[in-house]
Amino acid sequence: MTRKEQKEAYKHLIGSVSAILYHLDPASLNFGFNPEEYEPEAETIVARLDSCKSEEDVLTLVEHELEEWFDEETADAPQVAEIASAIWKLIDPENTQNGSS
Repeated sequence: MTRKEQKEAYKHLIGSVSAILYHLDPASLNFGFNPEEYEPEAETIVARLDSCKSEEDVLTLVEHELEEWFDEETADAPQVAEIASAIWKLIDPENTQNGSS
């Protein structure tokens, strides 16, 4: 699947992950007028979510991607665990609130 095809197929999930990143703002990029700022990072996270089987896996993935995109300090930001938890709630098949019930 090309990046464009993947982006279209996962548009809603990418938007949700981007919104989580923007709201919790681990890299201090939220200036109140740029909600698409974390879209590239969200795309790379979503592209690898299928390998995650637990919230811990999501945390490891988010830390890795934030370190790749920014730096180790950003990957270790206190809100990263909250980001991973929010993303896990989006994709957890056991979560009845994710809209897949």
